[in-house]
Amino acid sequence: MEYDPIKLAAHHTTPVYMENITDFQEEKLQSLARQYKAERVLIEWNGMWNQDDLYGGPMSEEVLAKQQNREPKYHVSMPKDWFFYIR
Repeated sequence: MEYDPIKLAAHHTTPVYMENITDFQEEKLQSLARQYKAERVLIEWNGMWNQDDLYGGPMSEEVLAKQQNREPKYHVSMPKDWFFYIR
């Protein structure tokens, strides 16, 4: 979904679009937070992506791969000090 840049700017919000689930890497996210001096980060998660990957939940790719004795198909790493409010 595209957001109106004028409305976002009015609320001191800068969009950064992540095209792939593998773009969610701790180092990249921390770098973006520093670059934009973020007070908070809002993520509109693609509905086709596994939400458990955000926080290492029981159905995350990492957990499923371990249970199935295989290598994960992809890796997501979120900053450890970020609080998640999932709605």
